[in-house]
Amino acid sequence: MDSFIIGLRKQVQKEIVIFAKNQGLTLHELSKKLDLPQPRISELVNGKIHLISLEKLLSLYKRLGGTYSIKLGQVNIRALRAKRKAK
Repeated sequence: MDSFIIGLRKQVQKEIVIFAKNQGLTLHELSKKLDLPQPRISELVNGKIHLISLEKLLSLYKRLGGTYSIKLGQVNIRALRAKRKAK
């Protein structure tokens, strides 16, 4: 798994947990709000992000009223090709 995607997953997971704590939500309440089974909420809160896709995490975050934007920079194709050849 790409470390960039893992980092994004962690960041979104943390934002969901922070939101829940700030709202004083229990796992049960968060489960209802996100329409997920309580065991899945427990996994989410405990950082088991490998079980939930980035798309799903972003969807959950948006359901809580969160907003996000993704900005992609330019990719240096020559540098990538050179790096691949070096391997």
